[in-house]
Amino acid sequence: MKQKKTARGQGKKESPVVNTTIKSEKRAEGNSFFSWILVLALLGAWLSVGVVWFDLVDYDNVAGVLGRLYDADGDGDFDVEDAKVMLELPTRNIGQKLKTALKEQLRIIHEKIEAKKIAKLALAEVRTVLAEEEEEREAARAAKKAKEEAETKRQEERLHEQEKLAKEKAENERLEKEKAEKERLEKERAEKERLVKEKAEKERLVKEKAEKERLEKEKAEKERLEKERLDKEKAEKERLEKEKAEKERLEKERLDKEKAEKERLEKERLEKEKAEKERLEKEKAEKERLEKEKKEQLEKEKAKERLEKGEGPTPERKD
Repeated sequence: MKQKKTARGQGKKESPVVNTTIKSEKRAEGNSFFSWILVLALLGAWLSVGVVWFDLVDYDNVAGVLGRLYDADGDGDFDVEDAKVMLELPTRNIGQKLKTALKEQLRIIHEKIEAKKIAKLALAEVRTVLAEEEEEREAARAAKKAKEEAETKRQEERLHEQEKLAKEKAENERLEKEKAEKERLEKERAEKERLVKEKAEKERLVKEKAEKERLEKEKAEKERLEKERLDKEKAEKERLEKEKAEKERLEKERLDKEKAEKERLEKERLEKEKAEKERLEKEKAEKERLEKEKKEQLEKEKAKERLEKGEGPTPERKD
């Protein structure tokens, strides 16, 4: 029963040729089994005839022999349980046991009844069964060979498929390696370009920074120089302004002094002139007074003289 289940399970996976081979083996095993059943039935019939008609076979002895031969469960006799066990045994073992039993029965028949005809018939039947068995074995061998060929073919196909898959896998791996190598080279190239760009950018930034610092230094230097120039100019301007202011102050002081001196001199001059004028006026007034007094004196004297001379007084002349 286990072999039948195994064969049925393999038939679902194997090719139609293998399924056909397995079916042929099953059919051969079935035919062999029923052939042996038929032989046993005929043998039983012949034994019955021998026992009944010739009374030469010891039935108990035969039953004991059969019981020993077909005792599958070890209870000492052949019963239904032994038949069940035998039905579950492989066909080849059943055939061997049946063959052994048949030989034993033939030996008993030859010893007891010397029935050559029955023996010949039995032997002919055995030969037929053996021939059928041989044919079945040939068929089984052919089926086995076909199965092996199918299995070989299937293995070759599997190997071919495996080789194909291996080649495809190797090709895929090669392509993957080439792709990975290409990606690696591309990545390295991109990395190199990036590093070159970064280096160039870094150098450019350094140059720009240096140039910027230089320009800033130049600008700072120019601003410093310009500031110094402006400071100098401013200081110079302030100095000039101070000098100018000092000069103006000195000039103003000088002018003020000169003006004061002029004013003083003018004042002195005016005072002198005034004093001189006053003096002159005084002198003139004094002179006029003196002249007037002198004139009056003269007139008085003239008048006195006229008086003395007898002339009347002369009227005074007003200037």
